[in-house]
Amino acid sequence: MMQFASISVFFFLIQGTLARLESGDPTTKQLRDINTPRELLVQSINIFDATNPDPVLLSTAENYAILSKSGVTTTPGSAVCGNVGTSPIATTALTGFGLVPGPFEIQAFSTSPMVFGTLTGASHLAPTPATLGAAVLDMEAAYTDASTRAFPVVLHDTGAAYTITDGTVLTRGIYKWMGVVTTPAGAGVASTLTFDGENEPDSVWIMQIAGNLALGSYSKILLTNGAKAGNIFWAVHGDIAVGTYAHAEGIMLTYTMIALKTGSTLNGAAYAQTAVTLDATTLINDLTSPVINGVPTDETVLCSNIPDKPTDVTVTDNFDPNPVMSYSQVQSSGSSCASGYTLERTWMATDACNNTATGTQIITVHDAPSALPSVFPSAVPSASPTKPPTRSPTRPPIPVSPPTNLGCPNGDCRLFGQDFCCPCGLWC
Repeated sequence: MMQFASISVFFFLIQGTLARLESGDPTTKQLRDINTPRELLVQSINIFDATNPDPVLLSTAENYAILSKSGVTTTPGSAVCGNVGTSPIATTALTGFGLVPGPFEIQAFSTSPMVFGTLTGASHLAPTPATLGAAVLDMEAAYTDASTRAFPVVLHDTGAAYTITDGTVLTRGIYKWMGVVTTPAGAGVASTLTFDGENEPDSVWIMQIAGNLALGSYSKILLTNGAKAGNIFWAVHGDIAVGTYAHAEGIMLTYTMIALKTGSTLNGAAYAQTAVTLDATTLINDLTSPVINGVPTDETVLCSNIPDKPTDVTVTDNFDPNPVMSYSQVQSSGSSCASGYTLERTWMATDACNNTATGTQIITVHDAPSALPSVFPSAVPSASPTKPPTRSPTRPPIPVSPPTNLGCPNGDCRLFGQDFCCPCGLWC
């Protein structure tokens, strides 16, 4: 198995760029003019890092599964999930689809039993021609961007045909071939080309091919470790041919035409500056899963308090306005409250492009409150400290002193040390 390691590739890219800088290569004049010290130049080259490229901007072309300038043709049996457009040629260049005109008062698009989406051509009513014209310009700009990205890893530097070895694994980066590129065909064990995302969700691949691209019959392109079809860009100067019963992944940008042969499949998009042909082909452009909303969180309950199936779980999708959702409930092997058991409730949503999403709730069932977790653990009572017996405060005795009638009227007496008078003999 062949694998191209990004770290070593980047090392050689830096070495090659430094050599060109020091030799006066005119393609590096802008970098030399900034007078960057050599030891810092390696850091500045990172902005051109071919091992971690930015994705190619598709802009409004992204709204189409198939976009061409001179028509799209199909045979019976094809299935396209996404919109189909052609411009500047008229809608009559969309052949084999059995077009059904849109509403009479609109007439801005057509439909087809083979296409989940719309089909549009330059002869549809406004605003379709302007929308298609902008999308075609964005397609051309995307091809130019992808095909001219700097500092690719050159895997084949002659015009001779090159066959990608069965089992090749490509990590993220920009790769270039100077001639025709093929993958092996085989009706027995299919040959494979694998894109390895290395568990980096934003990994991007740009494949620059100066000649034609021919994916052999029954060959397969595989994605692993988080690689996404929407982040793989094929920039092909010649024709692209996906062989019979072959499977491809990625956004195909070609300066000429794309032919998807009998029984072939493509997850991604086909953007051609001439024509696109389909032969009982399946092309899926919408690769985004539906979103399930409102699935309850896991909980633990008593047998007498099992919640009903919720009625407010909903599903939405970025492309399909009516995704389908199913529901199932599975009980664990224990069936009695005494032993306890679990209920697994599952919601599964599927859109028209067969993208799926799943939501799950686990309900744990017990028969006694003691088995339930407590949100607020009860406090363990602690022994109260023994308080000493309290004594009622005693009033201090009034000192008894010999009475005197000094300054008291009516012959009353004054208690010694006090400032009031009282009848002699009562308190005094």
